[in-house]
Amino acid sequence: MNLTHLFFERPWWFLAIIALVWFIFTSFYQTVRHSQWEKVCDKKLLPFVLEKPAKGQNIWQSIMTLIAGLLLITALAGPGWKENKNPALVNESALVIALDLSRSMLATDVKPSRLQRAKFKIEDILKKRKEGMTALIVYAGEAFTVTPLTGDTKTILAQLPILVPSIMPVQGNHPEEAIDKAIDLLKQANQPKGNILLVTDELNGDVDLKAAQTARNKGYLVSVLAIGTKQGAPVPYRGSFITNQRGQMVIAKINPDKMKAVAHSGGGLFYEMKSDNSDVEALSRLFDETVNSIKKTTDDLKVDSRVQEGPWFVLASLLFIALIFRKKQMNYKALALLLVVPFLHTQNAKASEFEELFLNKNQIAKQKFDKGNYEESTKLFTEPKWKQAAEYKSGNYEQALQDSKDLKTSDDWYNRGNILARLGKIDEAIASYEKAIKLDVNNEDAVYNKKLLEQQKKKQQKNKKNKKDNKKNQKDNKKQSKDKNGKGENSKDNKDKKKNKDQKNKQKKDKKQKSSKNNQNEKQKDKDKKNADSQQQKMSDEERKKRQQQEKKRKELENKDKEQQKKEQKKQKNRQQSKQKQQKSEEEKQKLAAQARKMKPNEKDEEKKQWLRRIPDDPSLLWKRKFLYQYKNSSKRPRNTGEKQW
Repeated sequence: MNLTHLFFERPWWFLAIIALVWFIFTSFYQTVRHSQWEKVCDKKLLPFVLEKPAKGQNIWQSIMTLIAGLLLITALAGPGWKENKNPALVNESALVIALDLSRSMLATDVKPSRLQRAKFKIEDILKKRKEGMTALIVYAGEAFTVTPLTGDTKTILAQLPILVPSIMPVQGNHPEEAIDKAIDLLKQANQPKGNILLVTDELNGDVDLKAAQTARNKGYLVSVLAIGTKQGAPVPYRGSFITNQRGQMVIAKINPDKMKAVAHSGGGLFYEMKSDNSDVEALSRLFDETVNSIKKTTDDLKVDSRVQEGPWFVLASLLFIALIFRKKQMNYKALALLLVVPFLHTQNAKASEFEELFLNKNQIAKQKFDKGNYEESTKLFTEPKWKQAAEYKSGNYEQALQDSKDLKTSDDWYNRGNILARLGKIDEAIASYEKAIKLDVNNEDAVYNKKLLEQQKKKQQKNKKNKKDNKKNQKDNKKQSKDKNGKGENSKDNKDKKKNKDQKNKQKKDKKQKSSKNNQNEKQKDKDKKNADSQQQKMSDEERKKRQQQEKKRKELENKDKEQQKKEQKKQKNRQQSKQKQQKSEEEKQKLAAQARKMKPNEKDEEKKQWLRRIPDDPSLLWKRKFLYQYKNSSKRPRNTGEKQW
């Protein structure tokens, strides 16, 4: 033990010495007061006069109390005299992923698209990367930071789906901007070494070579993952494809030679996208190598960790406390508290277990009920109503029905009705709701549920009647078919005999009728000829013309009247339709208002959710506005207008 290295983690606990001194002083004062009573009163009577005998307290117990208290206070202060030096093995490796969001990444020479395949590869890299810091950059005409260096890769994975070319404020292809942005992020995080990964389908050449070389000189390796094929594909844009100034369709192809040169100058690796994970595994190995090199350099760093020796002081104090408790003269509650307090600083104790020490079964069950653990809460609840609610939530309706006893309030009967409705006992459930309404007329939930069950009951009764009627009709049809078959067989012979007689009588009648008809036709022909000749003589040409003109005028007037009537009918229909529409709109408004009044809070929340679902949700708009704001406020010079936009 070297006292030169003595330290206290919590020295403010020494203020408790003041309370300890006050405690010992009061106990000692009581002994002095007892001794004064001995001068006045007989020693045999003192036990009956005083609360505690004077012999129970002496100076030795006060000394033991002082020593035990000082030891416990010292333990609370966190004493120690040892310092262990541990190596600081912290993985501080850094990786910055730069994703190309130019329009050419929408080409579909690899399915479903270059951009989707690039996102899949980034997801695989992040899932394999369990240590170190990772950042994500997107670029086209400019580079922008999506996430800075962080150890939580889940945040990056959450942002990947919404990254599309339309969020970029300016189009183009400038990987050198992404490399410069990655270097800035690594410097801001004080990272001496790191990796930069370009996930792209095109590199420009000299400019990118210089940017990769500068990154390598500063200790950062630049690798390239090519997305696409050498054959290429057209670039989709607004339902068509992008064309150049000559009107020719642009075919976006990868340039492996330039990409290899950039990766070589950056000291990293170049890989074309593979269908398997060989490219991801190779890049991950490169990142792990840099991790190991950084770990070797940090092994030399040591961190001092102090060792606390407080528990030894607690054990020493127990010897003195045992002597004090032997005669049960001191305030053991206060000393027991001092014993418990040091163990409150243990780091391995769980908060939930500590809290449960101060909770009863119903409170613990209520916490589990709120978290959705209904089955566990049913075992812990002792309060009947809460237990019934937990069983109802867990689906144990029969047990919940058995627990529904001592029904006094409207809510009790309402809950019983819900349980019975779940069990399919509609009549009993309706009766329970009626009792709930009698006890509380304003119980709208009970009224609403009762109406629903009554409607269901009516539907069931109708269905039963329809089934019975169908069965009766089927039986009647079967009986009728049997009766017809029996009658038909008996009446065949009688019908054949009657047919022969009827045919003979008809032949005689037909002959008589033919002879009489011929005579009548000849007489009528002679009469028609005479009438036609007389009419032709009477009718003159002028009368015929007048009649024709009158008929024309009459027809014209009739047509006009019909048209006017049609117009008036149309106007009346339009007026009626407009009135009906207004009435319907007013009725719908009134119905909606009435429903809103009657609706429960849960139904209102669901209606709000349905309304919110109609609003188009586009989380990429946030990034689009942010990047546009950064682009407008950037001090960089604008690009040439003739630059390609894919």
